[in-house]
Amino acid sequence: MSIKNAWQVLWDRNESNNLSDLEADSKPKGKIEVDANALNSGYVSDGQTSNQQLNDYKRYGFMKNIVNALADDATREWFKIKITKIGEDDDFNSDVAEQIAQAMLERAKDFNLQEKIRNLIKFSRIYDEGSLLYFGIDGGRAGTAETLNKSIPIPASINKVDFINLVDDPDLFDTIIYNISDPTVNTYNVPMFQISGMEIHPSRVAYLVNEYDSQSETGISLVDIVRDGVLAQSAGLSGSTHILERLGAIKYKSSQNSLDENNRTTIAEVLLFMREKLKSNGAIAVLPEDEVELLQYTFSGTKDVFDYVIENLTGLSGVPRMRIMGHRGGGIITGDGSEAELLNWFSEVSGYQENRLAPILRKTFDLFLRETGTQLGRLVNGKTIDYDFEFCSLYEMTDKARAESREINAKADKIDFETGKATGEELRSLDPRYKDLKLMAEYEDEESNTPPKDDNTKKDANDDEKQEEKPGNSGAGQSGE
Repeated sequence: MSIKNAWQVLWDRNESNNLSDLEADSKPKGKIEVDANALNSGYVSDGQTSNQQLNDYKRYGFMKNIVNALADDATREWFKIKITKIGEDDDFNSDVAEQIAQAMLERAKDFNLQEKIRNLIKFSRIYDEGSLLYFGIDGGRAGTAETLNKSIPIPASINKVDFINLVDDPDLFDTIIYNISDPTVNTYNVPMFQISGMEIHPSRVAYLVNEYDSQSETGISLVDIVRDGVLAQSAGLSGSTHILERLGAIKYKSSQNSLDENNRTTIAEVLLFMREKLKSNGAIAVLPEDEVELLQYTFSGTKDVFDYVIENLTGLSGVPRMRIMGHRGGGIITGDGSEAELLNWFSEVSGYQENRLAPILRKTFDLFLRETGTQLGRLVNGKTIDYDFEFCSLYEMTDKARAESREINAKADKIDFETGKATGEELRSLDPRYKDLKLMAEYEDEESNTPPKDDNTKKDANDDEKQEEKPGNSGAGQSGE
């Protein structure tokens, strides 16, 4: 839950500067929760509810870009599965391993798992309570107590995974930690789950939350973290709109008594008429003594203000500027001078995939491997399967960046070669473009090891063929006999 200055909270709640609006807004929604220690330090909690967090996500474009950046990039290229073991070591067959890997990916497609994982990440960043996947298990024709009782672990063998539901409303589930005081047992700080008051065993759900705190039994909403920065950007955009409107202001001086200063309705009608005509490049006629002037304004520093706001949003969210602004090209995020920033970002996304997504995916695919009533289950046939995830590359360097990287590496290789730290062959092996090519010395060795041709043997064989082809040789031999 984000922390704000107490006066800033009051200002946010009272945009119309009306105390009755503030009171009406605070009753049904996020009322201001006052903490004694927070007041002493000049801060209070803003009390954002899950509905308000979702509304902020929907309302502000930058908020959506920030929240969706990780969810989109972490699932955009997806992953491959590599089977490393099937039962005993001597049972491994590469063709069977490929079939099992493909069947596992097909099961993921059956449940649209890629989109569910994307939304799981998204809602885990919107809500401080996070989000979860619930695995519905089919225990067979009659079912079993183990599959029907949701408070006990999923059995080792199941007919199939029946459905996977994304719980995208935190009001539908609760997280409870029963042991927060005894770190000597394995249940310490382990959250348990309830859905509609029914306890759900952790083996039946996959939980994802941002910065989980076991003491408060909740996480931190990214929407709350960046909310002040997004509101500052929105206020700046609104202010810029008013400035741009003033650029079209018209000054009109009239000598007519009909435009009495007390007759505001007539004045407004005349000015509105003149403004519309001028905006449409129309023409108006005025008396010689009347004056019509288009006021000119100049201002500077607006871009600096917006740049400052975006830099703050980048720092608050951890998402690079190019991702927040949404600059894209050909499906690959590009931008001059942004290679290092994007490389750092995609490195963080890759770490998120390995550390946060891989355990959820492994739990899901382990359930698929327990199935007996599917094509995958028939391929596995009760054998133990070991596998690894290989997340696909998230980033592709531009030609310019690739050339610059090669130039830098070439200079470093030259220094290493001249100082004797590495030989030419060793440096070649580091370059993927050359490591599969043979050196000239290797070609010379192959030629020297090739056995020489026996010219005499070849000549005798050719003479025999010519002798057989002469006409009458075979017949003469038979008549002589």
